[in-house]
Amino acid sequence: MSNNLADLFIAIRNARAWFVAVSLLGALIWVLWATHAKRIDYQELSGELLEITALGEKNDPVFYRGKVRLQDGKVVDITISIRPPLPKKGDRVPVIYERYDDGKIMYGFNNAQWILDAGMSR
Repeated sequence: MSNNLADLFIAIRNARAWFVAVSLLGALIWVLWATHAKRIDYQELSGELLEITALGEKNDPVFYRGKVRLQDGKVVDITISIRPPLPKKGDRVPVIYERYDDGKIMYGFNNAQWILDAGMSR
C-alpha cells in the first residue's frame, strides 16, 4: 500500500514538473514573438520631474512612476527604480527615448546615467 501511495506522489510531482516546463517554454515563445519589433531610434534626453508617485506598499514601494516635462515641452510618463538617491520634484532627470519599427515609442528613466551623475540634477 505504501508503495502505491509513494508512486502516486511521484507521478503527481512529475506531472507538475512537466506542466511547469511546458508553461515556461510557452512563456519564452510568447516573449520572443512579442518582442520582435526592431529599435530604429534611440536618444538620451533630459527633462524636469513634475511629479513622482510610489506604487506598491506605502512603506515598501515596488517602484515609482513619474511625469517628466522634456525640453521640447512634451510631458511623458516614466518608471523610476527604487535605488537611492531618488529624484525629487523639480529635479532634472535623464530620460531614454526609443522608437520601434512597429510605431511604438517608449520613454524610460535612465537609471545608469542617474547613478553615474551621483543623483545630481543638471
